[in-house]
Amino acid sequence: MARRWDGAFVFVGTGGGVSSGFHGVFNPTGSYMLGYAAPLKKLYLTGRDAKQENWLSDADVAEAIAAERRLGDRAYDRRTTAQLLAGLSSWSPAEQFWSAQEMGRRQDDVLPQLLAMVNGDNSRARLGAAIALGQLKARAIPALDTLVALLDYNDRWLRVQAAEALRTIGADARPVLPKMLKAAAVRDETDPMEFAVGALAYALFYPGGAYGPSGILARSLDGIPRDLLYPAIRSIAANPDSHARGCLRSVYRLITLDDLEALAPTLIASIGERAPANTMFSKGVRLAGIRALARLRIEEGIPLTMMMLNVREWGRAYIILEALDVLKEYGGAAKSGLPELKAMEVELRGMKPQHGKLMEVIAAIENDGNPPKLVSLRDYLGKETGREQAPP
Repeated sequence: MARRWDGAFVFVGTGGGVSSGFHGVFNPTGSYMLGYAAPLKKLYLTGRDAKQENWLSDADVAEAIAAERRLGDRAYDRRTTAQLLAGLSSWSPAEQFWSAQEMGRRQDDVLPQLLAMVNGDNSRARLGAAIALGQLKARAIPALDTLVALLDYNDRWLRVQAAEALRTIGADARPVLPKMLKAAAVRDETDPMEFAVGALAYALFYPGGAYGPSGILARSLDGIPRDLLYPAIRSIAANPDSHARGCLRSVYRLITLDDLEALAPTLIASIGERAPANTMFSKGVRLAGIRALARLRIEEGIPLTMMMLNVREWGRAYIILEALDVLKEYGGAAKSGLPELKAMEVELRGMKPQHGKLMEVIAAIENDGNPPKLVSLRDYLGKETGREQAPP
């Protein structure tokens, strides 16, 4: 029953009235495939022909079981400070994090030990100590220079944890903002996913929400040197991860026309070009971009908004509603989009909220006797530059 007519497999949800496969068993289709394949006796299991020297020893297995048990019963509050410090050197990221978190809850003066660990030779200890420094928050202010220096370290995961620690420290990390911005603008040629820059995107600009606290600059860009800010924004806007790019939602709400003079090519590209990774979250920065262009009354935002109306990807229903709201902000200045909007009417009849919003926006555009005056990027930035920055 999980097969298509052509023999292919399809996604199978959980059934039982649950509307989403995210509840219960995420995807039983894989189990069905294993069941079909078992009689063939051709399964290749992970670990086959593994080198024996890489096998887990009895001590490794015992340590793994012990780590799971400590995690399961949340027994970290009963561990001594020495045990927590030892936990920072664990192979287990979970044990490192829970040890660091418990250390942050206490008032023990562990800063000297953590600084020694983060500057030591044990790679696991360095990671755990970086996490713990973040959990100390304001008490880690004397370690800010150490943490920001790690942003240039050759271990990319240590760079990520240093950025996360600075994010957790929050506003108290403002003294090292210039170095954070410089690090965010540096491309790592060894890492096609640019994880360290992505972590700095959260530390600097994340608006706040399901993925933790807001970034240090998420509320205001006042007083930030633009020669440091703009390169960081350009770097994050080109990050391969949609999640990282999405952190710029806060920036796009704050930029001015003066900022747009420098950032127009970046902003437009982040709308028109979808990030290759985490594509289900790609709409965040793109919608924020068209909202920014509408807020600043930029003429070139209208065709970009029309483009977003036709994007067919995860969250399309939401994208349509948001893009229509942006067009409504343009009012009568968006009359050039009316033929295409009217052509969408039939398609959206089966989507009641979207159809209602569409008809509302069409009426608002048609009946606007005093449309807002728009600014063209070509006029604002100059003809030669404008040809490069305006969308097709």
